[in-house]
Amino acid sequence: MANLEAWSDEPINGIEEDTFGRKRFAQLLAEAIDEVPIGAPSTVFGLVGPWGSGKSSVASMVGKILPNSWVTQSFTPWAASGTAALQLEFVAALDTAVGGGLAEDDATRTALRKYAKWASPVLAAIPGVGKALSGVGQLIVDEATARQPWSVEFEALAELLRTMGKRVLIVCDDIDRLDAVELLEFLKVVRLLGRFPNVHYLVAYDADTVEDLLAAEGIRGRTSSFMEKIVQHPFELPQIDRATRWRHISKAVSKSLDAQGVRLNESGMERYRLLIDTLTTGLVTPRQIARYENHLNVLTQLVPGEVDFLDFAALANLRLNHHEIYEALPEWAPQLRAGFWRSADEEEVEEGKTLSPEDWIKLFRDTSRRADITGAWESVRFLFPKLQDWRNINKPPHPQAFSDSRYSERYYSLGVPEDDISDVIVSRAIAWLMGVEPDDAAEEALSKISSSAHPSIARLAFEKLREHRQAYLQGFADGHRVTKLVTFLLSEYRRLEDSRNDPETAVDLIFDWLAAETLLGFSTGELTRGQLLELFGEDLCLTILHAINRPLLAGQDTHNVEKMLLDFANHFLDALDSQEKTALEPLESLRLRLSLISRAKGTEAIAGLLDPIVDGDTALFESAAIAMVRTESWHGDGSVRQNLSFETKEWTIAVSAQVRERMAASLTEEFDSQEIDYDDIASPNRRRVAIRSVRSEFRPGKDAASG
Repeated sequence: MANLEAWSDEPINGIEEDTFGRKRFAQLLAEAIDEVPIGAPSTVFGLVGPWGSGKSSVASMVGKILPNSWVTQSFTPWAASGTAALQLEFVAALDTAVGGGLAEDDATRTALRKYAKWASPVLAAIPGVGKALSGVGQLIVDEATARQPWSVEFEALAELLRTMGKRVLIVCDDIDRLDAVELLEFLKVVRLLGRFPNVHYLVAYDADTVEDLLAAEGIRGRTSSFMEKIVQHPFELPQIDRATRWRHISKAVSKSLDAQGVRLNESGMERYRLLIDTLTTGLVTPRQIARYENHLNVLTQLVPGEVDFLDFAALANLRLNHHEIYEALPEWAPQLRAGFWRSADEEEVEEGKTLSPEDWIKLFRDTSRRADITGAWESVRFLFPKLQDWRNINKPPHPQAFSDSRYSERYYSLGVPEDDISDVIVSRAIAWLMGVEPDDAAEEALSKISSSAHPSIARLAFEKLREHRQAYLQGFADGHRVTKLVTFLLSEYRRLEDSRNDPETAVDLIFDWLAAETLLGFSTGELTRGQLLELFGEDLCLTILHAINRPLLAGQDTHNVEKMLLDFANHFLDALDSQEKTALEPLESLRLRLSLISRAKGTEAIAGLLDPIVDGDTALFESAAIAMVRTESWHGDGSVRQNLSFETKEWTIAVSAQVRERMAASLTEEFDSQEIDYDDIASPNRRRVAIRSVRSEFRPGKDAASG
């Protein structure tokens, strides 16, 4: 785990720590405060800004900027519990300031302690104090009769404070954390209990919150004028400019990128810049940016390499700042994935296709408990690229995208679900298969996935393996090395071959991949025809050659496909041209060999090719005919049906009409009138189909089914 700096939301300690461009504002505020002359009546300055906007840090800078003729003391009203404690907290703050060298003797502090006696009768209301002061009721009576009136004590202390040579600035931070009753009590403390000459206040608060609190106490409609009586000089904290926010957020995201070892290509850098633009819209205060950075640093360690980092960073903003929208995304995902279909002139979203941006934003407002959803729509648009541009409608998602339904669950579970496959393991397995480096753990994990996992999970594993394989073809000089990979795919294909009729099996995917890697290995010279025939056997090798010839594969590398097919076709043609009786062996592959030669060299290459071998030999003629019977599979209604058919095309070209007619007459007549069950794929029935098909060509009333 990366080393993380603890984040405590503490204000900065000095001007040199300012990274949000507030230094100049703090200087101007300090200059305004310093204009209050020594001996002046108490003045209240307001530092106004929303929660997390950096009021505490600015107040800290002000304290550092003020000249030595000032003593700065913090008064934290929300740290006190109840009215009595709040009053005593204020007296303690003032006492600390006085004890800091404001008076040359103890006269001021003595006067302050006398003044503090006015707060002592409420000590009994503080939890835990009442028991210690048994008999406090009588003491209260005694004090009340012995002390001087409040005004006398106030004037005595005020006179001493007026004559001292320094000024006190009491910084009252985050008063908007108080409840309504405590807030009113605090305002009384500032304007009544602590209104001394040379004692001034810097009160930091969120105006909207304070007005809501005052409204709760029945001061609705006149809260602004009420606060004007308390705060003579309010200063609105300036917003952080977009460029500064962009720089901070970029630094935070880059830090996590580096910690995770993520490297971005050109396309990734475009998305990175778009992400920072997106986040900058919604993260507007230092606290929001700091909380986001901490959140991202911690959570990305839970899914390293398993999700797209940039998508994770965008979703982290929703998780942290717009949680209701974050939780609703899975429900909305199908519509969001669809994107926007725009009209031909690209002016309007086509009605009925999807929700408009305005509709989505309204839905977000209705879903969120927060009044401010700034940045939420931008983050959602980043996560679903089809919302960004109608031209992205047919563009596939980037790897591990949140918008890809195969990956979205990872972003919520912060891990790889049980029915999913780790991309990290897949990537390591591919590296091992490509011979980059040995990896026993990846080999073991891959073996476990492929052999014991549910067929659908195994299929997913091979899909991901092939996706990761593309990185080696595109980004690595040695990405063409295939021998180890071909051997692995071959073993997996043979292991799963019997499950071909299972709709969830991965065998077809493995076979297509095996064919593609075989073509690549042959085209680079890594695998030769002799090696492939030895590795696969003739029958499977021919099956793979026919797969390579399919348009999906052939269209990718036509030149090498033609080259490979021709090489094998010449090899098989030379064997059949020998006219040896054994040239037909193995019979199981005869049909595929003829088809391959015909595809690579044209039908004329097989015209009458079998005549010298089968003419006059009934057994060989019959065997060749049986080799022309193929099995076809039909899928539907959750089941698989197989039947037999006769390959007429290659048969009628490879064996001339004269030889076919002459030799057909030598075959048994016993099947001529029998009912043939083409759904019976057993060997005896293959013989029936072959003989019936060959003989029916030269009989009146040809059996249409045999063709």
